[in-house]
Amino acid sequence: MDLDPAKPLQNQPSVDLSVAPVTPDSTPYMRQKHFWQLKSIILLPLLLFLVCLLAAGYVLSQQPVVQKLAINVLPLLYPSTHLNRVEPSPVPTASPLSILTDSLDLQKRIFFLRKPDKNKADLVEGWTILPNAGNEQKVDLPLLSFGYKWPESSLVFYSTTDNTDTVFVKNLNTLKTESIQPIQGLDPQVIVNINLSGLNYSSSDGKYFIFSVGFEKACPTEVDGRPVTRTDSGPCLPDPMPNVPQGMYLYDMSTQTKTLLSSENSLISNWDLVNMKLYFIHAGYNGAGLDEIDLQTKQIKRIENAKTFGYAAFPMDKTNQLIRIAAETSDSGTVSSFSSISVIDRSTNQATEIDSGAWGDIQPFASFSPDQKYVLYERTFHLEGGMSAERIYRLEPTTGQKKQLTPDSITESYSVRGVWLDAQTYITLVDTIEKEYYNGNNFLVSIDVVSGKITRLTPKNDVYRFSSF
Repeated sequence: MDLDPAKPLQNQPSVDLSVAPVTPDSTPYMRQKHFWQLKSIILLPLLLFLVCLLAAGYVLSQQPVVQKLAINVLPLLYPSTHLNRVEPSPVPTASPLSILTDSLDLQKRIFFLRKPDKNKADLVEGWTILPNAGNEQKVDLPLLSFGYKWPESSLVFYSTTDNTDTVFVKNLNTLKTESIQPIQGLDPQVIVNINLSGLNYSSSDGKYFIFSVGFEKACPTEVDGRPVTRTDSGPCLPDPMPNVPQGMYLYDMSTQTKTLLSSENSLISNWDLVNMKLYFIHAGYNGAGLDEIDLQTKQIKRIENAKTFGYAAFPMDKTNQLIRIAAETSDSGTVSSFSSISVIDRSTNQATEIDSGAWGDIQPFASFSPDQKYVLYERTFHLEGGMSAERIYRLEPTTGQKKQLTPDSITESYSVRGVWLDAQTYITLVDTIEKEYYNGNNFLVSIDVVSGKITRLTPKNDVYRFSSF
């Protein structure tokens, strides 16, 4: 209660000091001092937190991978922060010897081989390109014999000219390389030649690959001090031959074991990784047909026997159908020359012929889209001078309709030994043809199998190999 200075002291109301004693902290000055101390205790940590948040935002905004995160999230946390909404700068084109480090970038890249000097047969380089953006980049690999990479994978399977007995697997994400020698323990004088015949000879998940193996030895240059003149160009064979059969093997990366698929010539049909099966075409003279191997148990069983000399088959699990390519020559004199492609209903074994021609007109290759809605196959057109060009046709198995996708060119030949980017986009190699020979000037294209649009990917005609050997 306040005193009134206009009244006499005795008329002033009494003040009970026991109720409100005056202490040092109860004066107006001290109460104000405590108020500011309290504010400083609360505000200083808050300011420190905001400064740290701003610093973190600045650091994050400098990183291309998370720049958008910093731009969009930080203003919500701290409205007074004004970050420039600038999209990340495009990754500059790397120098030829640079390594790809962005996993999302490299997994979308198409891998191909290039010969920088056509006069040097052993000089083969690995390159990658983005299907929709170009930006070619050289991959840091040794001199290659072959090399393959699936889209959406960072693994490159390759072999070098100096190590013919080894398959190398390089992870472009981690830059680590694994070396695999499937055949070991032989006489040191025996030369082991390992080969992967194409991209389809490795599984897209990187857990398996198919290799063929052959043996030879260094040919003698002299016998009893006299030089030896070779009368043939073939290799010299070991005598005795190794006790390991020559042929085609499945290699399991997880168990580091190999399984003999065939001791004769065989082709990979397709991988069914959902059901853990691999289909391959036994194309030898003895018992040709379609076989299946269980990738877990490694048990092999026959799906169907070939009834013609020329034969290929491609099962489609989603539609329970099978694409069969059959052909005969007229050498036997009992049948007319022909080649055909048919769709087989596996539940009824009913066959519907889609296309046919003479021997060699329908090539024994096919590739179906991931959803199995479309099947691509090759037709051969014979040109002057004994040359030929392949053209790609699209088949719809459920309707039986077919359509030619590539042009009637006499200078370009298209292959169905390519790779699908998605259910509509197919990447393949185009060979350019001159009048008397294939000149080796090849390039990559992207084909929209729905519209038929063909887009060139590599600017120059300098692709050596793509997805097949």
